[in-house]
Amino acid sequence: MKAVRVTTQPDGSMAIGPLPLPATQRKGEASADNYRRQAAGEMPRGAHFGAQTSDVLRTILLSDGTFKGLASQPGPLLTFVSSGDVTLHAGPSQSVKLEPGDMFLADGQSTSKVTLEIRNDGRLLQIAVAPDWPPPEAEIQRPGTIIPREGSTPNVKRIIRGKGDDEKAYYREFPELFPKTRDKWSSPRPIEGFRMLCWEDGWMDYHPCVINQMAITGSGEMETEVRGDGGRKEIFRAGDICFTEDRTGEGHLNRIRGAYHTTAFVLKTDFVWTQE
Repeated sequence: MKAVRVTTQPDGSMAIGPLPLPATQRKGEASADNYRRQAAGEMPRGAHFGAQTSDVLRTILLSDGTFKGLASQPGPLLTFVSSGDVTLHAGPSQSVKLEPGDMFLADGQSTSKVTLEIRNDGRLLQIAVAPDWPPPEAEIQRPGTIIPREGSTPNVKRIIRGKGDDEKAYYREFPELFPKTRDKWSSPRPIEGFRMLCWEDGWMDYHPCVINQMAITGSGEMETEVRGDGGRKEIFRAGDICFTEDRTGEGHLNRIRGAYHTTAFVLKTDFVWTQE
């Protein structure tokens, strides 16, 4: 996973440098107890989340070629690559190649100046962040474990709870995430915040997510298993996206392989995508 920032210098030029991240570090097995207690009403929901401030999420599906519309709104924007080969140009002499799972932050002065070269169906997610983000405790992260996914199309799924008394969780496709019209940002979707995690070679037993949490993988591999559909499993690698909406019930099980970086966005139920 590569994380970079674009800043405008006093002379008006732009510079590309490494981006420190406020990522929680985790290794090995993680307890599911707090999730279960929250789902049972014994703890406030989301009490352990520790979200960074953000307000909206947008997505885009890009045609191959040059894209100059990075600035979907004013202010600093944090952008994630879900698919495609992306070259970021910050002026005539500054550029960096980005792949699925990578991210970049552009300050408010730079977003309208950045040019992207896109190949192989680029898909981007973008959130607004505070002007002083990242916070002082942020650190440069190790790249993580690179486990290439099969094919160029990202694995994009939802996990939902069964209806009525069915407490099992099920997978659903998630075509609603990216707009069908290319080269145009989706409408802004409110989010409550986001968090970043680096989890190495671990697992968590069955648990409900208790909040609507959409995660994009930066590196490593997450295998998620549900008991619905005969015990279905899905693999998520760099650029893949899993939206967990199983706030109650049995939930899902996570297996983490390698150094797994992820960023998760929290949505209120009122703003969750309607399933197609």
